[in-house]
Amino acid sequence: MRKLIKYIEILKEWNKKINLVSFKENKIWKEVVEESKKFIPYAKGRVIDIGTGAGIPGIVVKILKEDIEMYLCESRRKKAFFLEEVVKELKLKDVVVLNRNFLELKEYEKFFDRVFSRGLGIDKVKKAKYLLVYNGKIVVYKKGDFTPSSWKRDGDLLIWEKL
Repeated sequence: MRKLIKYIEILKEWNKKINLVSFKENKIWKEVVEESKKFIPYAKGRVIDIGTGAGIPGIVVKILKEDIEMYLCESRRKKAFFLEEVVKELKLKDVVVLNRNFLELKEYEKFFDRVFSRGLGIDKVKKAKYLLVYNGKIVVYKKGDFTPSSWKRDGDLLIWEKL
């Protein structure tokens, strides 16, 4: 719990400088921590959080499920630098920050058990299929009722499995 509180403190402080999230300060805990917890049942093995921004959901999932390897993929340098600082300050192990576009990760083809995303749309996230091992899953935060064909819905999450 201490690491989660520290993460939120760091996020609030950095958000004043580089605009990491648009949530109101009184809603940060709910939007960052509570919403990220929904990904935990799907966290397994090697996980990549694409378009992670401020580390949502990747940082929270890693803090609460330490036995996974977490890769945080963020193409914007300022946000990637923030992620590197959070990993260092919280002393998170088995976390890699990739300051790249997820479409350029050819050396990670068929490497991940899970692809997570909160900020990217379904059409964009589908392009990450090449990163998954057989039986790997893409898990995307998407409120609403619409469920694309070949996807399953679990509350606010959409899940696609590579078969």
